[in-house]
Amino acid sequence: MLFVRQTHESTNVFYCAASLPAALPEKSIDTTGLFCPEPVFRTKIEMEGMQAGDVLVVTADDPAAEDDITSWASRSGHKILSVSRDGARVSISLQK
Repeated sequence: MLFVRQTHESTNVFYCAASLPAALPEKSIDTTGLFCPEPVFRTKIEMEGMQAGDVLVVTADDPAAEDDITSWASRSGHKILSVSRDGARVSISLQK
């Protein structure tokens, strides 16, 4: 599997080349400081207002956010483009 490095907002993000987004995310939300279930709720609300193919990056520091958001995205039919960590913060790129 080939991984490509792309720098976004001073954080190194590694994407699987097959899922590399064509452009930088169209929208991002920062849920830092919020805890379960708030990061998932806010992600859901943002995704509802987006068009198919749009990309959302969610940043969170809730220890459960990575599992909660990726599980919700999979169940809801969204594509998980990348997950990256920077200390306690996680950034998750989702495509509607």
